[in-house]
Order: sequence, then structure tokens, then C-alpha cells
Amino acid sequence: SLFVGSVDVYKRQVSSVDIAVQSLIHFYPNPTSRFVRVQAPIGTIITVVDAAGRKIPFSDMRNIELPSPGIYVLIANYKGRIKRETIVRQ
Repeated sequence: SLFVGSVDVYKRQVSSVDIAVQSLIHFYPNPTSRFVRVQAPIGTIITVVDAAGRKIPFSDMRNIELPSPGIYVLIANYKGRIKRETIVRQ
């Protein structure tokens, strides 16, 4: 596994279902100056974690404010399928 802060990202084989779900979920821009836009299907659960492993609260799932410069991991869970992406706030 690859260690990012306190979030483990496991390498595993990717199924065609995973690829389809991954293509539905997008985080942008990366890097960002403050906000990350999220494009995801209704019902997707988003979690934001900083480099120290703390969950970052947010109120708008479509436009997430990252509180300070650093590295964050955005985790999207859609019907049990997970997409993780590292985002840099400059």
C-alpha cells in the first residue's frame, strides 16, 4: 500500500465497473488556490482528509473549500465504489 498522511491507498486490480464509476467522478482544478469543484452522481459521499489525517468539514459538496495550503485527499464513495485523489492547495 502507498501511505499518504494517514490514509492508506491500496493498489488492486481495477474492474470495468470501477473504471465506469471513476469516469463519473471528477475533482478539479488540481492544483487549486482555494476551492475544489466536484462532479459526481447524486448519492456520492465525499470525505476530505488533510495530510495529518484529519477530516475537513465542508458545507457544499459541489464546491469544497480547502482551508489552507497543503496536500489533501478527496475520497468519493459511490455505491461502495471508491475514488481517491490527492489535491494540492497552493
